[in-house]
Amino acid sequence: MTTYQLLLRFSGIREDEAGSFHEVDESLVRSWLDGSEDVPAEALRALRDLIARQERAAAEGLAVYRNLLAEHGRPAGIDLTVAKTVLGAQKRGWPTVSASEMVLARIIAGLDIDFKLVPDFSD
Repeated sequence: MTTYQLLLRFSGIREDEAGSFHEVDESLVRSWLDGSEDVPAEALRALRDLIARQERAAAEGLAVYRNLLAEHGRPAGIDLTVAKTVLGAQKRGWPTVSASEMVLARIIAGLDIDFKLVPDFSD
């Protein structure tokens, strides 16, 4: 396991999405993954920046839900809309569907509430 692989997984970016995320050819990403090419600092920085944004967004989402819980009590459940297309994820500010799902996963992990994930296929 390399630093790049670990950051890629933690960001939610799939290996087949990484080329698009970094705006490079998929063969170059494969060479980063197999260690035959050094990963440029810019690629690692892009993943670190994405993860930091995800963490901030999740923290903000958790704060909103915790405030709502304090004001209104515990609901039976909460619906969370999940982008199911790349365009839908990008409209929400995330490069891929899987990257946007990582934010939701952090929110869900931080609250002991039943969530219903509602797919959003609209663009």
